[in-house]
Amino acid sequence: MATCKWCGRSGWLLRVSVNGMCDTCEVTEIPMIVRQVQIIQECQSAVESGKTFESRVEHCEEIIRIAEELIPYELKGITVSDPSAADLKAGYEAQREKIITEHFEAEVQRILARAKLMGSPKSMLTEATNALLKIAEARNEHGVDDPVLDESEHLVRSFIHETRLNGYLQEAEKEEFKGNLGKALDQYQEALFFLTTERVDSGLLREHTGRIESKIRELRGES
Repeated sequence: MATCKWCGRSGWLLRVSVNGMCDTCEVTEIPMIVRQVQIIQECQSAVESGKTFESRVEHCEEIIRIAEELIPYELKGITVSDPSAADLKAGYEAQREKIITEHFEAEVQRILARAKLMGSPKSMLTEATNALLKIAEARNEHGVDDPVLDESEHLVRSFIHETRLNGYLQEAEKEEFKGNLGKALDQYQEALFFLTTERVDSGLLREHTGRIESKIRELRGES
C-alpha cells in the first residue's frame, strides 16, 4: 500500500511520485522546494562574490533559514538538495562565523596598528578600547565566540596594560627630571599599584616590578 512521505496519506489506489509524494503534495511542495534550492544557489554565489561583510553574512543567514525550512522534508525521507539541507545549514553556520571572525579580527588589527602610532598614552588607550568594543560587537551582536577573538582580546588587553604602565612611568620620569620628587614618587607608586592589582601579563609584572620598587625606595630615601 502506497504512503505519501509528506502528508502521510495512504491507500491501495494512492499514487506516489518518484519523490514519494501523492499528487496533491507533488503539485504544492515540489515547486516550492525547487524555488528554495534556486535561492540557496543564488545566495551561495553572493556569499563568494559579495563586496561587503554585511552582504556575505546576510546571504549565509538566508541559506541557513531556508535550509531549516527544508530539513523537515529530509526527515521524512524526501531528498531536497545535494548536499543535504542539514549539511548546508551546518556548513553555512560555520561559514558565517568564519566571515564574521575574519572581519572583526582585521578590524581589531587595523585599530591596534593605528593606536601604536598615536602620540599620547591617552589617545592610544582610546583606540585600544575601540578594538575591545569591536570584539564585544562580534560576540554580542553576531553571536560569535571564536578562539581567534580570544587571542585578539588578549593582545589588545596586553597593549592596554603596557600603555597604561608606560603612561605612569613617563610621568614619573618627567617629574623626576623637573625635580618634583614627590610627584615622581606618586607616579611610581601608581605604577606599582597598577601592576599588583590589575591582571597584567606575568612577563610585564616581572620586567618592571623590581625596578619600580627600587625607584620608590630611592625617592623615599630608603637604603
